[in-house]
Amino acid sequence: LDSFDLMLRAAASGARRAMATSAAAGAGGPVQAAIESKLAARFAPAHLQVINESNQHNVPRGSETHFKVVVVSPDFAGMAPLAR
Repeated sequence: LDSFDLMLRAAASGARRAMATSAAAGAGGPVQAAIESKLAARFAPAHLQVINESNQHNVPRGSETHFKVVVVSPDFAGMAPLAR
């Protein structure tokens, strides 16, 4: 197994917990939900995290302007990190 395969396997088990936790917490607003929906539809990820980091920037409270996105998907197998 290469490192990507190992990452996919590890992420798959944690992804279900992360998505369930995010959904249960009611986290995110409409922009975050749209990003999650579009990425999930396009990549069918084993792991998807969309984290609103807007509070770390000089924007009004409740803004959805800065996101960190982590996607682990078989679509990226064999690709160089920059190409991913």
